Order: sequence, then C-alpha cells, then structure tokens
Amino acid sequence: MLDFKYRSDVDGLRAVAVVLVLLFHAELGFTGGYIGVDVFFVISGFLITGLIVKQQRAGKFSLANFWSRRIRRILPASVFVVICTLVAGWFLLFPSDYRDLAQSALSQQLMLSNVYFWRNTGYFVGDAELKPLLHTWSLAVEEQFYLFYPFVLVLLRRASDRTLVTLLGLATLVSLLVSQWGVLYHPGATFFLLPTRAWELSLGGLLCFTPPSQLRSRTLAILNVAGLLAICVAAWFFDSTTPFPGFHALLPCLGTAACIYTNAAKLTWCGKLLSARPIVMLGLMSYSLYLWHWPLLAYARYALDGNLPAGVAMTALVVSLLLAYLSWRFVEQPFRKNQFGFANRSLVLGIGGCSMAVVVLAAVVVSSNGFQDRVSEKTLAYRRAKKSIAFVQQVKTADIQRGGVPTFGSDSGKSKCLVWGDSHAMALVPAINAACEQSNIKGFQATYSATAPLLDFVYPTAAGLNDASPVFNDAVVRFAVEQQVDIVILAGVWSQYAENADFESALRNTIKRLRANDIQVAVVLDVVSHDADITLTLAHRASRSQDTANVGASDDAYQSKNRECNDVIFKVAEGEAFVIEPRNALTNRDSFWPAQVDDVVLYRDGYHLSIEGALRLTPMFVTLFASIQKDIVAVNMYD
Repeated sequence: MLDFKYRSDVDGLRAVAVVLVLLFHAELGFTGGYIGVDVFFVISGFLITGLIVKQQRAGKFSLANFWSRRIRRILPASVFVVICTLVAGWFLLFPSDYRDLAQSALSQQLMLSNVYFWRNTGYFVGDAELKPLLHTWSLAVEEQFYLFYPFVLVLLRRASDRTLVTLLGLATLVSLLVSQWGVLYHPGATFFLLPTRAWELSLGGLLCFTPPSQLRSRTLAILNVAGLLAICVAAWFFDSTTPFPGFHALLPCLGTAACIYTNAAKLTWCGKLLSARPIVMLGLMSYSLYLWHWPLLAYARYALDGNLPAGVAMTALVVSLLLAYLSWRFVEQPFRKNQFGFANRSLVLGIGGCSMAVVVLAAVVVSSNGFQDRVSEKTLAYRRAKKSIAFVQQVKTADIQRGGVPTFGSDSGKSKCLVWGDSHAMALVPAINAACEQSNIKGFQATYSATAPLLDFVYPTAAGLNDASPVFNDAVVRFAVEQQVDIVILAGVWSQYAENADFESALRNTIKRLRANDIQVAVVLDVVSHDADITLTLAHRASRSQDTANVGASDDAYQSKNRECNDVIFKVAEGEAFVIEPRNALTNRDSFWPAQVDDVVLYRDGYHLSIEGALRLTPMFVTLFASIQKDIVAVNMYD
C-alpha cells in the first residue's frame, strides 16, 4: 500500500485541473477543459481512501469524525459562495431566473444539485452557461460519494487487501461499463449522476493499494510526463461533442493516476515542478477558485445577453482569483482548522445552521417567484417568453419502434402527418398542430434535440443521439410507412448539418425513400439565428426603458449563414418535395427579422421560435395541407 502523507505534487495536480476548468468555462482555450473535474474526482478518491484506511489500521477511524471533517472542509466555503450568489442574483437576475437560481441553491444545500441540473438542463446545451450554480453538480457527486463510500470500507475493514482491491476493482469496472453504455443511450444522466462517475473516484481509491514502485527513476519520470500529457491531450482535443464520460474519461483519469503513482515514493522532475510553491498555492485555493469562477462568468454572460467577450472573461477570472484567496484565507482555513476555538460539535452544528439558513432563504425566493415586483410587467413578459415552450419531446428509439410516439392535431383526422427533426422542429409543432386542427389531420411527432432527420447521417453534438442517430431515423421512416402517413415534415438546423459532406446525399436519399413509399415530404427551412438570447436582450432593454423595436437580425445575416444549405435543399427538393420558407412570415417590409412584434416575443432564445412566433407560420401549413388533400404533388412554396 502506498504511504499516505501530505503530497505537495497532488496540490499541484489540483492546480492543473482547476486551470483547465477555468479556461474552458471562460472560452479561452482547451475545449475539453471540463476533464479537470475528472482529475479532481480521481484525486478525491485517492485522498479519501488513504485517509480512511490509514485511520482504520491505526484503530482511530469513526464515521462521525470523518463526516465532521468533510463538513468543515466543504460546507463553509460553499455556503458562503451560495449566499453571495443569491444576494447578487437579487440585483442581476430577472424574477424567473432568480427563482431558478434559488431552486438550484436549495438542491445544492441538499447535496442534489447534480440531480437538479440533470432534470432541468444540460452541461453543454441550452442556457446552461447562464446558471450561476451549475458547477455545483460535481460537488454533489463527491458529497454523495462521501456519504456511502465510508460504509463500504467500514463493512470491509477486516477484509484482506486482496479482497478489498478485488471488490473495489469490480465496482470500478461495473461503473465504467455502465458509464460507457450510458453515454450512448442516456448521456444527460450519465454525465451528472454518481453511479456513472463513481468509477473515477474508486480508481483513485485503488491507487492506495498499489505496491511501492520498483521502477527506475527515469522510467517513473517518463510515466509522469505521459500522465500529464494524457490530461492535457484530453483537455485540448476533447470538446462538447465527445461522448463523455465513458471510455473517453479513461484518458484523463488514468493520466491522473499515473501522476499520483509515479511521485508516491520520490518526486520526479515533473513532480517537483508541480510542487513549486506558486503552483501548490493555486492548488490549495482550487476549491474556492472553482466555487467562485462560475457564478462570475455566468453573471457576466447574463448581463451581456449570453455573450462573453474575451476581455470580460479574463477580468472575471482575475476577480475569481482574488475572491478565491480571500475565501481560502478567511473561510476555508479557519473552519477547516477550527481556529475559532469552538468544540467540534458546536462548530459543525453552526455550519449546519448556516446551511439551513440558505435553505430557508432559497425557499422564500422560490415561493415568491423571484420577487416579481422588482421589475415591470413588460420586462416580465419579455423574459417570460423563455418559457414559451410547447411540444418539446425527446422521443426515444424504443418508443418509435413500439409505435408510442406523441400525437397532436385532430384525433379523428383521416389524413396523417409526421414531424421529424431536432429542437427546431419541436419549436414548429405549435403551428403545425394548429394547422392540423383546422385541416382535420392527425399529427405524429418524432423529434430529438440536435439530431438531423436524415437517414444514415451522423452529426456529432453535445445534446444529440450522435452514433445512435441512424437507428433512430430508420425507425422513424419505418413508423411513417406502417402508419401510412400522408406527409412527413422535415425541420432542423440545416446550416450546421450542411457542414457535413454527406448532407446533400443524405437529404436526397431520405426524400427518395419516403417518396418510394407514397409519402409526401415537406422541408422547412430554418429561421434566423440572433447574436444573443433574445428574451434577455428585450428584458434588459425594457428594464432600462430602451427601444425594443430594432432588436432582431438582418436578412443579410440570415442569408450569409443559410444561403448555401437552402440552395442545396431547393435543388434536392425540386419535383420531389415541398419547401416551406418561414422568412416570409417572420420578416417585415424591410427584410428585417424582428425579435418582437407589438410586444409579442417571437423567439424563446437566439434561435428557437416561441409558441407565438411559431403560430405565425400556421397559414403556411394550412396551405400545405390543403395542397396535400388536393393531391397537388411537389409544390415549391418558395416565393
């Protein structure tokens, strides 16, 4: 078993991890910098296992003392940061967002923020970057691990090292395999939840039972460098489209394990570098730095309508570093070392009382709906459009295969339509639903975010089905044939999918297969993408009594992004499919795409239509269905 002692190089490794996370979150490089969290997990598993086993063998371990130390180590700084974040939210956030912040704060104090963010958002998608406490998901994973893991070691305290390593190794392997399965079929849950992350912590735990190395110093130094390179390679080459954690997480985790192991007996030259005083100091502050950086970045983005210029990001990181030092010096250290002179029990109870105060404060904010009286009704209405969502359905392949897809429109309709596409297709369903009700048509919905409605086509994204897309899309076509659907409506963010060289052939083959089964096809062109979160821009302008009529995008901006993919769509659809162009209903006489008309917001973010915006397209779909019912084939609805 490795000798358990203070390791300055491990603090240096923490510094590497937190820097990678910060640069990634600030969009200043390292698109895979999120793997810094995985480095933290391995380190935590190593340190916690070593601490518990060492105390057990000395006959000094108790669960009460262990949890007391964890409480003093984790809660004071996190409670302080959450309180500051809630106070700042009063001044910076609109009521609906303030309520959401309070809900996340409540979950964080209950050690469930990973579950909260899994259920309510994603890590790489949507408006996640505007959530000030999103980063606390990783704290919840560790806290949950600290709750159950000591029980395992207590139950196995009389077991031999061989038995303990065998059982811990099996648990690690099972968690890893489940994680790999999960990234393919349940990526959101896999990213956030403990069962698919536990292997990273237990991998660190297994390190404690490795025998001292008999390798030569030169060999250890090479392995140490290889470990650091593995971490840096993952941080540099991974991105939001990398299926993660799963097997991909092995690279940074094994790299971390190599760094820890190779410096166990004697520091290599790389270990000495990690042990340099400035790096170690950064590692000592890494917890506070991790806590502070994300709320500052999230609030900066929020104030700038979702944008984060590099200068602002760097300023936020500098401020984070200053706050981290103050937090480490005056919050972390005093509570961790009990510099107050209180009895340990009293100190823990006091920390628990502060945590409960946060729970009460958060509950008050939630119950008051974020204190809506702070802003005008017009401002509320603009930001409320963020919630203008209907028919958002992440339909699973298994549901399609068994015929259990969501329906809309007229249940008694003899004609049938199927909406197939990504979240942009979901945003159109309110209009298609209204047209179906008017035209007595039954609608089916087969949609999944960031997944192109194209056969044998894969476009890697953070939120999509990725490699599982072909099976999903083939199931959609089979469903359409079995249900004798009259028309399939394809919609998606075509400009992104068109980046793939196979886009044109995939679209052609998709339309061809549907038409071969006597199913008509309509392709809906995409809407404009704005440079910012529209609801935030409008709400900020309204709160400052500024004009909102000129908020939107020019048609030139739309054309520069969509002209090429639209040309491909028109070419492929000619004589084979309908083409519907939303721009005819969403632009004004000046060819401008307004964000709102008569204070009605047309978009719920920068690129998805709101319900009200979608309903402006209803007449187009009514016309489409009328053409279908008159057996008018291959009509091009482009003006």
